[in-house]
Amino acid sequence: MTRHEEVLEYVSGSNPVPEFDPIFESDLAWITSSVEQRTRDMATTKRPAGRGMAGPSKKQRPRAAFVFATALIIVLIVGGAATLLVMLVAGPLSQEEPVATQPAPATTIATEDLTPTVTIESLGAPAFAEGTGAGMGRLVALSSEEVWAASPLSHAGVWHFDGGVWTATPCLEGGPCSAVGMAVGPDGTPWATAWEGSITSLEGAQWIIHDEPGVPIDAEVIAVAPNGDVWASGRAEGEPGIFRLDAGTWTRFTGADAAPLGSLVRSIAFAPDGSVWIGAGGTYGASGDYYGGSHGVRHPSLPGGLARFDGSDWGVVDLPAARNDLPVSSVVVTSAGDVWVAFEELTYSVDQDGGRRGVEAWTPRVARFDGDEWTLYGASDGIPLGVRTQLAASEDGTVWALSSPGAVNRHGAYVKYVPSSDRPTSEFGGPGGVASFNGQFWTSHAVAEPTLDGIAWLDGIAVAPDGTVFVAGQELHRLTPGN
Repeated sequence: MTRHEEVLEYVSGSNPVPEFDPIFESDLAWITSSVEQRTRDMATTKRPAGRGMAGPSKKQRPRAAFVFATALIIVLIVGGAATLLVMLVAGPLSQEEPVATQPAPATTIATEDLTPTVTIESLGAPAFAEGTGAGMGRLVALSSEEVWAASPLSHAGVWHFDGGVWTATPCLEGGPCSAVGMAVGPDGTPWATAWEGSITSLEGAQWIIHDEPGVPIDAEVIAVAPNGDVWASGRAEGEPGIFRLDAGTWTRFTGADAAPLGSLVRSIAFAPDGSVWIGAGGTYGASGDYYGGSHGVRHPSLPGGLARFDGSDWGVVDLPAARNDLPVSSVVVTSAGDVWVAFEELTYSVDQDGGRRGVEAWTPRVARFDGDEWTLYGASDGIPLGVRTQLAASEDGTVWALSSPGAVNRHGAYVKYVPSSDRPTSEFGGPGGVASFNGQFWTSHAVAEPTLDGIAWLDGIAVAPDGTVFVAGQELHRLTPGN
């Protein structure tokens, strides 16, 4: 009789499927009996004469193969059915812990380097200004080859760079003396404010001083809206405010319209929706200079803030800080409508009566408002640490920041920046610099500006319509973005 073990061994050796399901004892007895019966039937079959028991005849071999195939199929069917039945009734046969499958190796995908590449070149300074110490302040870039610059030092007036050629309109030739503000209207007319506070515009080849009724005095910041309206900061009847020239008529807005307007307006920006944004901080002294403690020293700690004009009404916009009256040095609105603001956060120590004793902490900030919420950026994000940060934006949404070298003392007044090793511990500040934001991160850009008293004074920035960036100090520098 064929043993169970022999059947199992024979079937296992013939099974083409690895890890064949187990056959149970109750099934094996029936399979063995069936195979033995088939064997007996084959043994009683008549064999041809002269043939031994070497094997079946050619006619019998197919029958033997058929018998074996039938037995194998029976084994497979019965074994599989039994296994399936056990799994349905009792669950998995094996109680071993499953083997964890190792994850496939991560596929590394090459990504483009998002770090912006910028080509920086110095365009020098006009020959007539060399050795005078006269630098450039506010800039207006009309193209990659044309820039207007205000020169607030000495009597340099307004400088014009066009295709590598410098021209100037010094004060003695009828131009604005020591220009501090600069703008160019959509019709191409240049506007400037002078140190003594006048507002001028270039009509043909002649600078015209505006003296219409209602024109502000002590004007500093000036900007021209896309519709041609001229906006300027200044004073009238001893009260600071912001002024608009529309169809030949000046209109004044004061602190009664919005609290920041009662301070010194330091920045004016126009949004795609037609609204006007202003940033303010500082105030005027009795002589017309704004100061705090000493004549002629700019004082950032006096009330300021951010305001918006929708065409009919003004409103104060909350800053992302503990107070809304912080000094705002710059505001710019991108083509997408995002509002960017540079301000200085000051913390004061107080005496036992709650009065201010002095500046305890000073932190320059840049913030973006996307219409829903503010996002704050600072020195830890790559923005150069300095004072009076100015902002500019290109059509593609890239935002540029320039901080001037400077410090704030414990009285809250701007003072000259001194390297940290020699700077009094009561002062806060830094050397400033230039950085850009590409929508994901800030990148600092080293501009080789000549030093004055050991400090590189950069004090002006503008972006041309094609995205070319200009920064200025003692010299004019052109930054051409790459990727």
